[in-house]
Amino acid sequence: MQQALTALRKARHSWWGRLPLVATLAGDLRTARELLPLISGLKRALPVAVVLGLLSSVIDSCAVSLMVLIVFKGISSDFPLPDAGLIGELASFAEAAAQKSPVVLWGTVIGIALVRALVAGAYSVLSAHLTNSIHHRTRLSLFEKFMALPYQDLARTDYGTMTNALQVESWYVAEVVRSLCGLMIAVCSLVVYLVIVFFISWPLGILAMILGGGLRWLCAGLKQPLRRMGFEATRTNEELALRMYTRMQAIRTIRAHGFEKAEVAQFEGLSREVAGVFTRMALVENYLRPLNDVSILVVMAALCFFSAAMGDSLAITATVIALMYRLQPHLGRIDGALLTLVKSQGPLAAVLKQLRAPDMRDDAMEDLSLHSPWQTLRFEKVSFAYEHEPVLVNLSFELKRGSVLAIRGLSGAGKSTLVSMLLKLLKPASGRITIDAQDFMRVKREQWLSGVAAAGQDFELMDGTLAENLMLGRDIAEEELQTALRLAEIDDFVMKLPEGLQTRVGEKGIRLSGGQRQRIVLARALAAHPDLLILDEAASAVSIDMERKIYGNIRRARPGITLIVVTHRELPEGLADEVFEV
Repeated sequence: MQQALTALRKARHSWWGRLPLVATLAGDLRTARELLPLISGLKRALPVAVVLGLLSSVIDSCAVSLMVLIVFKGISSDFPLPDAGLIGELASFAEAAAQKSPVVLWGTVIGIALVRALVAGAYSVLSAHLTNSIHHRTRLSLFEKFMALPYQDLARTDYGTMTNALQVESWYVAEVVRSLCGLMIAVCSLVVYLVIVFFISWPLGILAMILGGGLRWLCAGLKQPLRRMGFEATRTNEELALRMYTRMQAIRTIRAHGFEKAEVAQFEGLSREVAGVFTRMALVENYLRPLNDVSILVVMAALCFFSAAMGDSLAITATVIALMYRLQPHLGRIDGALLTLVKSQGPLAAVLKQLRAPDMRDDAMEDLSLHSPWQTLRFEKVSFAYEHEPVLVNLSFELKRGSVLAIRGLSGAGKSTLVSMLLKLLKPASGRITIDAQDFMRVKREQWLSGVAAAGQDFELMDGTLAENLMLGRDIAEEELQTALRLAEIDDFVMKLPEGLQTRVGEKGIRLSGGQRQRIVLARALAAHPDLLILDEAASAVSIDMERKIYGNIRRARPGITLIVVTHRELPEGLADEVFEV
């Protein structure tokens, strides 16, 4: 592949390098190089699939030639057959088998057909396995990338783009790899058929190459509109996915204001636009595909006339025509592969853009491990800004292990930004955060977060059961979940539910009240048994008395826990060891 890339890169500046087909293949090979990490574990299976596909073509071409000769001998036993070249060899084999017994002859033909069917079946199964494996790996890579995107980049990436990439565009990656393999097999099959035609009659082989190549070149330029449509389809699909996601999230607000008809009308317009793009793509494809049939008929007619003019035997002419006819499906696969590659460039570009984006896994600065429980966390003149809008300026405070620190401030003062820094989601623009005199930003994120849990206004519930939300992918015993629910003063409510912990909470916990959602999120944090518990407006939707009771439960059950309480209102008396104003 690297050699092919080099050759195509040099050819790009020549006159033939500007041809649509060469430009398309050069771009696709460059893309294929970027896809290599996704197929790294399938390097053995891919060559096997190519060999199986090619072997199927070789067997098929030999079977076709043999069948033509058998038909001619069946018409007349005195029919003259060539005695030289490939046709002569096959004719000798057919005559020898027929002299022994017709059963042997037809048994040979049936055996070849069965072998070809077995090889073709094996290729189809392996091809399906490869396609689904690559689709799975692409989805997984995209999901891992989204999970590891820097927090600020994630905030700038709309959910429509992410959802469309995972659900729709990831499939195009598998289709591109499948099409490249299919293209390779089809081109090799084309070479095999042409070589056989050359052995039968080299003038007919040259004519077939000239006519076929010229017609394919004319058709290649007609595929370029599909590339533009592919990018347009990606854009409209992302817009539609984003509208679906955001409107389903805001359905309560929409219905409360009576905006249903307006939203349906806007959705209809976007959906109609998407349908229009794909209809135009189908229209172009369906007009291009018949050109393959027309071109093969033109080549076959020309071969007939040329063969007759050269005085070739009817057996040679019929065999070449039969081979060219059997070549038609392979030419169709080449066309189909090229069409897929062209129209997939938009979705593929979107997927590769996501996969190229740097993420937190690339952060080489996180190289420190904490070898003992930390004692002091310190902010030293820390500042931060969103899009040049200052949020925190020269912030300094100290947190001792086992203490309770209350952070108070008005809305927009930067309290949640401070929490995001403690969770290693954001980095200070200036200043320094230290933990036991070490650079906090260099501490390995996974190790730090293994002892930290957070609850509050920006920590949402997922659309799942209460148990799924409380465990969040962890293996936690039900007794531990019940204990966490009791500390958050929500156990009585859960016990009264008909399905208990298996009750579904809806999107972002819509089936629960605000206070119930807050306490479930708090229980989730407590179930992790953290050393440091961060509560960001975690009790703003419950009464002061309930808040006091919850904090009392936590202090009694977890006396050594370090607690950061972020709030805009007065805390229960005696809760905090220190109050810091932002």
